[in-house]
Amino acid sequence: MRNIPAEIVNYMKSSGDAEVAKSEATEGVNLERFLKAFFDQVPAILYIKDDAGRYVKINPHCEATFQVTDSQARGTTDHDHFPAEFAEVFRRNDQLVLETGGFHTFEEIAVVDGVEHAFLARKFRVSDDRNGKHYVCGISTDISSFKRSEQELAAAKFEAERASRAKSQFLAAISHDMRQPIQAASLFLGVLDGRIGDPKAREVLERVKTSIDSVHGMLGDLLDLSRLDAALIKPAPKPIQLKPMLERLHAEFAPQAELKRLSLRTVPTNATVATDPELLDRILRNLLANAVSYTARGGILLGCRRAGDSVRIVVADTGPGIPDSHQQHIFEEFYQVGNAERDRSRGFGLGLAIVRRIADMLEHPVAVRSQLGRGSAFSVRVPLAATAPRVSDSGTEAPSSSRNDRTNSRPVLLVEDDPAVLSAMVMLLEEWGLSVVTAGSIEELETCIREQTVPPSLIIADYRLPGETTGTDAVALARSMVTADLPGIILTGDTDPARLREAHANHTRLLHKPIQAHQLQQVIAKILDGAVEEAMTKQQDGAKT
Repeated sequence: MRNIPAEIVNYMKSSGDAEVAKSEATEGVNLERFLKAFFDQVPAILYIKDDAGRYVKINPHCEATFQVTDSQARGTTDHDHFPAEFAEVFRRNDQLVLETGGFHTFEEIAVVDGVEHAFLARKFRVSDDRNGKHYVCGISTDISSFKRSEQELAAAKFEAERASRAKSQFLAAISHDMRQPIQAASLFLGVLDGRIGDPKAREVLERVKTSIDSVHGMLGDLLDLSRLDAALIKPAPKPIQLKPMLERLHAEFAPQAELKRLSLRTVPTNATVATDPELLDRILRNLLANAVSYTARGGILLGCRRAGDSVRIVVADTGPGIPDSHQQHIFEEFYQVGNAERDRSRGFGLGLAIVRRIADMLEHPVAVRSQLGRGSAFSVRVPLAATAPRVSDSGTEAPSSSRNDRTNSRPVLLVEDDPAVLSAMVMLLEEWGLSVVTAGSIEELETCIREQTVPPSLIIADYRLPGETTGTDAVALARSMVTADLPGIILTGDTDPARLREAHANHTRLLHKPIQAHQLQQVIAKILDGAVEEAMTKQQDGAKT
């Protein structure tokens, strides 16, 4: 194999510092021989081209890769070895290096054994000051396997995202179709609840309500997953005392446990932790619901254990236990253990998936210990608070009171195209003492607003309206015709996270069907009470000026 070109050797010699030159002189190192050994043995493609693009030298690795010897390559150009489109790219890259004199990195494609390969090419310019000649030195590495892995990962990611979108679209569509009739039934039950006094009739009513509530809970789990996917749930941690929260959960789940002849014991605690009370409440509620559902005999324990600068809140049961092989999967969506017959009373298998999602968001580690035939213990680790809570911070907020005898001189706009839901909503709103103006479409809404002599206090609209219009359009129209800060509520059965983001951006309250009558009443009361307080504040400010 020919020696390294003299110009390159001279360049390397002139580039060395005084210490290197001294070392070479004293130790008898032959730089040209050293460079030749490096050039021949390095496991990468090395090549040198002159300023006309002709090969001056290639190393053995380059020879083996492209099946051409150094002597065959000398004096030839890339056009002699590669397809024109690739050769022209190489030449453009080389010219850039020659013109700028800098160190450049390119991703280039070359044909090896009839197959296109990707190479990472690092190129720099070498100049001979004696004759003014410039050379391009290149080091290329085959990155085809990395590129294939990258493409496979990208394809897998795309497929996973496509599957996730398909799942979300399916859940959104089916939940919307289910929510419409359930919403109407729930609202009618709300009307009947205040009108039925006969004990037997009330017993039937309560059983119907229980069935509706069961379906409502299942759809609520789907909604929670959508909200978490949409990243709209923002934790608001603060110092809270655990005792009131645990007492409230005990009071709620004790009757359910008694129905199955289970004991529910809660260990008192004075711990104060730093967390979002509503989200922690949801975690513990799901864990307790699971414990009650899967435990056939024995009991359930709710308690706390100090663990350094944190507290482990434990929900333990004497249920059947969870096999080791299932313990890593129970936090996956729709995964259930011991429910092959898909007993709907045990839900969809979303409770623990929601627990894990919320816990990860709060950075509260969740753990499970279980022994077959003896039971399971789920725990969530919550940091202790550095400061004491305010008197009002005792867990989750108490629901706002709502008045059944509310009277409101300003009407509520109701936009709904489903006759059953519209009828139930009107009956319910009027039952609460509200004046209602209805519309079945955007066009009807515009007419109603023009005919009103008293401006509305609130607009409630279904999301899906006729003619490809939406509740968002209805709220926007009402605000443009009445006032920009008109409160708006949108009812939807669509769990698509985009709906949540859209409502959040438009400062509109989004309620998912089926919403229970008392929940709707609380939301409306809070909005109308807030509007009254704001109006009074503005009046007082006006009087002062």
